[in-house]
Amino acid sequence: MAKVNARGHKVFVGKLDTKDLGLGERLIIRLVKAPTGDFRNWEDVSDWANEIMLTLTPVPAS
Repeated sequence: MAKVNARGHKVFVGKLDTKDLGLGERLIIRLVKAPTGDFRNWEDVSDWANEIMLTLTPVPAS
Protein backbone atom coordinates (compact mmCIF):
# COMPACT_ATOMS: atom_id res chain seq x y z
CA MET A 1 0.00 0.00 0.00
CA ALA A 2 2.87 2.37 0.74
CA LYS A 3 4.19 2.21 -2.83
CA VAL A 4 0.96 3.68 -4.20
CA ASN A 5 0.20 5.92 -1.21
CA ALA A 6 -3.04 4.05 -0.54
CA ARG A 7 -5.00 5.27 2.46
CA GLY A 8 -6.49 1.86 3.11
CA HIS A 9 -7.98 -1.19 1.49
CA LYS A 10 -11.18 -3.18 1.64
CA VAL A 11 -11.97 -6.76 0.67
CA PHE A 12 -15.41 -7.75 -0.54
CA VAL A 13 -16.87 -11.19 -1.11
CA GLY A 14 -17.79 -11.85 -4.71
CA LYS A 15 -19.69 -13.96 -7.16
CA LEU A 16 -18.90 -17.44 -8.41
CA ASP A 17 -20.96 -18.60 -11.36
CA THR A 18 -19.84 -21.94 -12.77
CA LYS A 19 -21.42 -21.25 -16.17
CA ASP A 20 -18.65 -18.71 -16.75
CA LEU A 21 -15.89 -21.25 -15.99
CA GLY A 22 -14.08 -23.86 -18.02
CA LEU A 23 -14.18 -27.58 -17.28
CA GLY A 24 -10.96 -27.56 -15.24
CA GLU A 25 -12.13 -24.63 -13.16
CA ARG A 26 -15.51 -26.27 -12.51
CA LEU A 27 -13.76 -29.46 -11.40
CA ILE A 28 -11.60 -27.54 -8.92
CA ILE A 29 -14.69 -25.76 -7.55
CA ARG A 30 -16.37 -29.13 -7.07
CA LEU A 31 -13.29 -30.72 -5.47
CA VAL A 32 -12.85 -27.97 -2.90
CA LYS A 33 -16.63 -27.74 -2.38
CA ALA A 34 -16.57 -23.98 -2.89
CA PRO A 35 -19.99 -22.36 -2.55
CA THR A 36 -21.35 -20.91 -5.77
CA GLY A 37 -23.63 -17.94 -6.14
CA ASP A 38 -23.62 -14.19 -5.74
CA PHE A 39 -22.41 -13.18 -2.29
CA ARG A 40 -21.76 -9.51 -3.03
CA ASN A 41 -23.15 -7.08 -0.47
CA TRP A 42 -23.96 -3.93 -2.38
CA GLU A 43 -24.70 -2.00 0.82
CA ASP A 44 -21.10 -2.63 1.96
CA VAL A 45 -19.79 -1.48 -1.43
CA SER A 46 -21.92 1.67 -1.26
CA ASP A 47 -20.80 2.42 2.31
CA TRP A 48 -17.15 2.05 1.25
CA ALA A 49 -17.66 4.33 -1.76
CA ASN A 50 -19.30 6.93 0.47
CA GLU A 51 -16.33 6.78 2.88
CA ILE A 52 -14.02 7.52 -0.03
CA MET A 53 -16.24 10.34 -1.26
CA LEU A 54 -16.07 12.03 2.15
CA THR A 55 -12.25 12.08 2.02
CA LEU A 56 -12.00 13.67 -1.42
CA THR A 57 -11.25 17.36 -1.73
CA PRO A 58 -13.59 19.19 -4.11
CA VAL A 59 -11.94 21.05 -6.96
CA PRO A 60 -13.71 24.22 -8.07
CA ALA A 61 -15.04 24.16 -11.61
CA SER A 62 -13.20 26.46 -13.95
